[in-house]
Amino acid sequence: MSMKGSQKMRLLIAAGIAIVIALALGLGLGLGLKDSSSSAAETVPTYTLASNVQLDGLTSSSFTDEPKLAFRTGMATTLDVEVSAITITSVEDVVARRRRSLLAAGLKVNFEVEIVPAAGDTTDTITNVVAAVTTKVTSTPLATIITNLQTAFDAVVTSNAVVIVVTVTPPAPAVKTIVVVNGVTTTTTVCGTNERVSGGTCVACATGQSNKAGDNPSGADTLCDTTAPPPPPPSPPPPSPPPGTYCSANQRVSGGTCVDCASGTRRSAGDSASGADTTCSTVTCGVNQYVNFHACTSCAAGYINEAGTATSCLKCAANYRVLDGACVACASGDTNDAGDVIASGNSSCDTEGDTAGDTAG
Repeated sequence: MSMKGSQKMRLLIAAGIAIVIALALGLGLGLGLKDSSSSAAETVPTYTLASNVQLDGLTSSSFTDEPKLAFRTGMATTLDVEVSAITITSVEDVVARRRRSLLAAGLKVNFEVEIVPAAGDTTDTITNVVAAVTTKVTSTPLATIITNLQTAFDAVVTSNAVVIVVTVTPPAPAVKTIVVVNGVTTTTTVCGTNERVSGGTCVACATGQSNKAGDNPSGADTLCDTTAPPPPPPSPPPPSPPPGTYCSANQRVSGGTCVDCASGTRRSAGDSASGADTTCSTVTCGVNQYVNFHACTSCAAGYINEAGTATSCLKCAANYRVLDGACVACASGDTNDAGDVIASGNSSCDTEGDTAGDTAG
């Protein structure tokens, strides 16, 4: 082969190598081998958790703006979230059936907690927060919930003192996700923490198993993990107050000294004796409660009461009558409507078939 032909062959080989390299680079870019920073960002949903708390003795008519703010504040402390994250969705009076009458038992406050992802959060980050809030809803001791709510009500509600009574643990929250894509909002009901999909419904994981919130019950069945995740870290303790003398519960400051509140009034602990004078608030009790020194006590069986500041239960319940200043049960087969006033004197029950009503005597 001539020198000229050999040089031409080398040029063709070099050109071929260049083409192969260019094709390889092009394929590499097309197959996603470029910098991962240019990949599409993960769409992290907002989660809402819906539950409720029953406040014994309160009614919807008295649950105005100040009590609503106090409730949100107390629950925000309990769940370790911002007050703005909690929305009261509805309130409903709860009644208890007692023989032939319905008596007000309390107020059910339905609320939602919104967990919004911050910049840089992933779905795992948000579902960890969902798990922590779920645990606090279902596992926080009732005494802690009562303390947090009572502190908030004492600070926010200025019209009168409200005594918080909670006797039922809040239910596990129902969970939804909210995703906004190109201006379109999609809300989906999903399984909560430690739940899985089985046959189109959410069921609890077996003991010792776990699962993050977010499984869609309209999809395929899912499984729980066999190793339970570690519990969420406890909330940090509140800061210690500065040195000094502080008043106990049901005390107020008067002239630099802690003095007891009068019976029928109350005040939370924590006033500094070195601060300005403070005052105690009137105790206002709920339905079927009465004021007992600085707190509310439920009426005994057979007695009822309207909400207010009465220091005893003033009326008899259904199928009870007044006898010598006390409420006693009607004889077997006899009936009586609720509401006989003890101070009005003795009353009587109606015998079966008698519609004449009560008679004093």
